[in-house]
Amino acid sequence: LHYGMIPTAHHLPLTELEEAFDLDNTSFKEKYGFAKPTKKKPIVVYCRSGERSSAAASLLNNKGYAVKNYKGSVGEWSKIDPQVKAYGLFY
Repeated sequence: LHYGMIPTAHHLPLTELEEAFDLDNTSFKEKYGFAKPTKKKPIVVYCRSGERSSAAASLLNNKGYAVKNYKGSVGEWSKIDPQVKAYGLFY
């Protein structure tokens, strides 16, 4: 992704999220290129407006993960970190 990536973040489309977190650890890493988070390690989700990240947080919370929705979105983050490019529609 060119826009919307916070440093150290990993992109996982909302449409794949439920299936992804049903994978075993090895299959997850092979498919996505990073280790599957544990249920104890906090996960922060974000998106452009907060709608998809809210859905992602709810889904992961229901699966027992420690998850927080960063409601400031990538637009807010781009204001404090010049490396992050926000989407052009709102910012």
